[in-house]
Amino acid sequence: MRPPYRAVREAHHYRVIQSLAHTIKADAGPIALFDQFRKKRNISGYDHAGMISDQEAKEMLDLASRFRQEVEEWLHENHPDLMEE
Repeated sequence: MRPPYRAVREAHHYRVIQSLAHTIKADAGPIALFDQFRKKRNISGYDHAGMISDQEAKEMLDLASRFRQEVEEWLHENHPDLMEE
């Protein structure tokens, strides 16, 4: 059985990204940037290999790291029981 917080249907990456506005009240700007990276990854993964530059990969990693920190802080404040000690 999958945990209830995992999107399991088509467009699951899109759904998870868009949910950030409702779950952790993330700003629209970073969500839009995540979605741009998602779209580019889909194109490069299926149609055109090599479309993503090293700089874009670094920007995505930095964005993901910032969001991870934000989500962990939100979880500690709102659902500490879900966090491992």
